Amino acid sequence: MRGQKRRAGSEAIAAMLLALLQCAIAAAQDPAPISSLEVKLRKQIFKNERLSAYLLEIPPGQASLMHRHETDMLGIFVSGGETRSTISGNPPKDETFAVGTVRFRPAGFTHSTENIGANMFRAVVVEFNSSMGAIETDKPDGAHYCNSGTESACVDVKYLFCTARFCVQDVRIAPQAVWRNDNAGDRLRVAISDYQFSTHSGKSGEVEYISHGFAKHWTNTGDKPARVADVVFR
Repeated sequence: MRGQKRRAGSEAIAAMLLALLQCAIAAAQDPAPISSLEVKLRKQIFKNERLSAYLLEIPPGQASLMHRHETDMLGIFVSGGETRSTISGNPPKDETFAVGTVRFRPAGFTHSTENIGANMFRAVVVEFNSSMGAIETDKPDGAHYCNSGTESACVDVKYLFCTARFCVQDVRIAPQAVWRNDNAGDRLRVAISDYQFSTHSGKSGEVEYISHGFAKHWTNTGDKPARVADVVFR
């Protein structure tokens, strides 16, 4: 009887040690997420009192570590591509993104992104300094208009979504077309393509912050269509 008790006690200790070992292995395999500010594959390209913007570039076969965004954020995928995304607590998911895809995530979003495509994955990540609210069900109508006397020098404006604090526009401007905008709010412009406007030029992945009161129209003086994502604050 005494031998049986000793054997049962040894088995219990062994089971407990095995459970501890399994927990240690799981912890080593699933380390705590880092802050988004520690992600090595991105660099800051703009900052003001409202937001910070970063250019994320993930080479083929590489991945960002699991990281947590402590503020509301936007991801604007300027290159498109194929990724394997892992959201904390969920299995990995393979996704294909078109050029110009925009996603909004509320604060507390924890994930990692692996580039499983053949080309560099490039995205502009915008982190806001205050809450932007949830995505609303309604959004303004888009617009299509052309320069007087032509059907080719045209502008197409599509609203992707809005929150209580901003709307995101996908804007495509044909060569020589004049993009008119009467919106009174500040805006963050993200270049999806390279562009050449009458006032200035931009490269894909660059951003510019335009304050209320600046130019209200831009002419595409380049020989190729221009495309930008505008984050228009309300």
